[in-house]
Amino acid sequence: MPVRISKNDNIDVDSFDSEIILMNLVSRQVLVMNEAAGVLWSALDSIDQHDDLLDLLVESMPSVEREACSNSLTQLIGALVEGGFVTVSQDTRDLPDRG
Repeated sequence: MPVRISKNDNIDVDSFDSEIILMNLVSRQVLVMNEAAGVLWSALDSIDQHDDLLDLLVESMPSVEREACSNSLTQLIGALVEGGFVTVSQDTRDLPDRG
């Protein structure tokens, strides 16, 4: 089943040089991301599927193997979840209604 990633509310985003700085306004957690991670954060505005984000990362980094990109994406999503910046859930939008 596909994994859906959603940005949480109450997140402040700022940039400094080439880094993106996220602050969870509820928990006061802060995460500083490099430029590549910042691109993925921005992509979450229009892409909410893990596999689609991975495809984007692989396309933007053709010299890096897909498995390495997948590991990096998993680490980034883990940090985003831990800080309360995103919510990860199973995507049930395309499943048939069993009612």
